Amino acid sequence: MGLLAIGEMLIDLIPEPHPAGGPPCYRPYAGGAPANAAVAAARLGRRVRFWGRLSRDAFGQMLLAALEEEGVDTGFVQRADDPTALAVVELDAAGQRRFRFYHTDTADAGLDAAGLAEGLWVGMRIAHAGSVSLAALPAREATLAALREARARGLVVSLDVNARPGLWPQPQELPAVTREALRLAEVVKLSDEDAAALQLEPDPVDWLLAEGAGLVLFTRGAAGARLASRRAQVEMEAFPVQAVDSTGAGDAFMGAALAWLLDRQLGAGEAGTLDAPDLRALGRQAAAAGALACTRRGGIASLPDRAELEAFLKA
Repeated sequence: MGLLAIGEMLIDLIPEPHPAGGPPCYRPYAGGAPANAAVAAARLGRRVRFWGRLSRDAFGQMLLAALEEEGVDTGFVQRADDPTALAVVELDAAGQRRFRFYHTDTADAGLDAAGLAEGLWVGMRIAHAGSVSLAALPAREATLAALREARARGLVVSLDVNARPGLWPQPQELPAVTREALRLAEVVKLSDEDAAALQLEPDPVDWLLAEGAGLVLFTRGAAGARLASRRAQVEMEAFPVQAVDSTGAGDAFMGAALAWLLDRQLGAGEAGTLDAPDLRALGRQAAAAGALACTRRGGIASLPDRAELEAFLKA
């Protein structure tokens, strides 16, 4: 059984040193949170399918090829003549990133619920999405429809909050719409930035568990992560690494966590039963993947494979 990743895939334009010492050059990398998480799980040996909408332009061809090279099933990907979305990445001295999006009338925003074919669900155990595809119509309706259908079919529903207010034509809609998706999710990942954007106070983890989540993964960058189920909560330290670019680190964490859940063969409603040792094992694998992703540039380009992850954990 595998992972169905739902939503956007885009191009991250990441600055790299100019070979002649001039201004930085911006290099295109394949990215987008659900696609990154999908490839993270695929590189760890899991069966993965992607459902999204990609442009027929040169960047869209690059994105499709990136998925296919990783063995991700792209048979249900929708194609369009709309342009590929772009995210210009700004990096500080510590490798922390900030995004500037170009996301008007792009291919991913046109994701159509009519593409929810019967075969999409075959062999899938987990359905995972992020909030970026909720920012614009019709992708919002398609994403919510997919999550409702996944839940009705007994899949584990996962959501990465991944709040990006600058992507929303009506930013004031972000908290309410994202909370609608959260009510469908059993597994939720969010960062401290996400919690602030959604105004989840005073404690975002307790709020999510009270609202129906079974497993919450609360990431805090170099400060580590807090993992909570309905049965237990643990604090995880971050692995110390020399960070170059944090783009995709949270998605590496998410993909490795979903791979761990697939290994456990948990069904819908069972993520909340994880105990403290389970949470530590999940968190250790996910935190290691996130740390490794910080040591090189790009989203998909930074994701570790199984051998690299295992070696890092043994070191």
